[in-house]
Amino acid sequence: MYSIKRVLFFLTLISALLPAPVLFAATLECGPGKPLKTLSSAVSVAQANDKILLFAGTYHESLVHIRKPLTIEGIGMPVIDGGENKDVITIEGDHISIKGIEIRNSGKSTSRDYAGIKMVNSSHCVIEHCRFINNFFSMHLDHSKQCIIKNNYLNGNAKTETASGNGIHIWKCDSFSILFNKIERHRDGIYFEFVRNSRIISNVSNNNLRYGLHFMFSDYDSYHYNIFSNNGAGVAVMYTQHIDMKGNTFTKNWGPTSYGLLLKDINFSRISGNSFIGNTVGIQMENANKLRIQGNNFSQNGWAMRIMGNCEYDTVVANNFIGNSFDLSTNSSGTGNLNVLEANFWDKYKGYDLNRDKTGDIPYRPVSLFSMFVESVPSAVVLLHSFMIDVMDEVEKNLPSLIPVTLVDSKPKMKKN
Repeated sequence: MYSIKRVLFFLTLISALLPAPVLFAATLECGPGKPLKTLSSAVSVAQANDKILLFAGTYHESLVHIRKPLTIEGIGMPVIDGGENKDVITIEGDHISIKGIEIRNSGKSTSRDYAGIKMVNSSHCVIEHCRFINNFFSMHLDHSKQCIIKNNYLNGNAKTETASGNGIHIWKCDSFSILFNKIERHRDGIYFEFVRNSRIISNVSNNNLRYGLHFMFSDYDSYHYNIFSNNGAGVAVMYTQHIDMKGNTFTKNWGPTSYGLLLKDINFSRISGNSFIGNTVGIQMENANKLRIQGNNFSQNGWAMRIMGNCEYDTVVANNFIGNSFDLSTNSSGTGNLNVLEANFWDKYKGYDLNRDKTGDIPYRPVSLFSMFVESVPSAVVLLHSFMIDVMDEVEKNLPSLIPVTLVDSKPKMKKN
C-alpha cells in the first residue's frame, strides 16, 4: 500500500510539472454569404479565444456585448452602424481585441454617455486600425487597465459642447497606451480623469470644440510627440502631478480665452522640447509649482508664457522666444514667486556679449511694464506697438520698479538654443 501511495504522489507531481493542454481556437467567418450574418450572432456562438473575421459590408446592429476573450478582425473595413441606439459595442472582459472596423452612429444623450465602444472593468484589450464616425463618445473607457488604443481615426461631427462627447474618454484607469490616433470634431479629443501610469504618444488632436487633451486628477502620466491644433484650447493639465510633456506641438489654438497649454494646480512635472506656435497664450500657469520648463520653442504667440503670482519654484531654462507679442507676463509685481529664468534666447534682448561666451553680459527683463498693465486692463492690448507704450517700456528698463525681480534672466543667450 505504501508503494502505491508513492507512485501516485510521483505521478501527481509529474503531471503538475507538465504544460497544460493546448486548446486550439477556432476562426469564425461572419458576413454576406457566410453562415453567421451579424456580429452579435458571431460573438454569441464563439468560444473563448476564438477569432471572428468580419467581412466587408454594413451591419445594422447595436448593443453588441463582448464578455469573453475574443479577437474580432475586419476584412475590407466593415461598418457597424448603431442606428443612434445607445452603445454600439460594449467590452466587459479581458484579452479582447478589435481591429479594422468602422463603428458609427451611437446613441446621443445629455444624461447618458453612449459610445461607439464602451469598455468597463476590462484589461489587456486592444482597439486598433478602427474608424469611429458620428458617435457621441467614440470610446468611453472606465475602470480598466493595461489596454492599448492605437492607429484609429475618430470624427465626432460635434457642433456644440452640450450635444457632443469626447473622442477617447478614460476614467479611473491604469496603464493605458494611446498611440498614433487622429481625433477631431469632438468636445475634447482625449480626456483623462483619475488615470495613472499611462502614455499618450504621437496622436493628432485637432478641430475639437474644447480641448485637444484634457487631464484631471491624473498622476504619473506622459504625453510625447503629439500635435494639438485648431482646438478651442490646446491642452489643459489640472489638479495633478508628475507629468512628463515632451516633443509636442501646440499650434493655432486661438481665441479670447484660448491657450496652447494650461497648467493649473500641477506640481513636480516637466515640459521639454515642445513647440508653441501661433496660440493666443503658449503656456498659462496658475498655481503651478516645481515645474521644469526646458528646451521649448515659443513662436508667434500672443503671450508666450503667463506665469501667475501663485506659481513658485519653477525653472524656465534654455527655451527660445521668437516673434511673440509678449514673451512673459504675470499678474504679480512682488518677489514671492521664487522662480528661476536662465539661459533662454529672447529675440527682443538688446544686450551685448563682450567676452564672446554666447551669453549676454547684462540680465534681461522679459516682463514689460505694458504687459503688466494689460493684466490689469485687458482692453489696453489695443495700444500694443504704439509710440507711448515703447516709451513706457524704455523708461521701465532704465528705472525698473514694478517688474518682478524673480522673473529676470541673468544669463540670456545671444543665439537660439
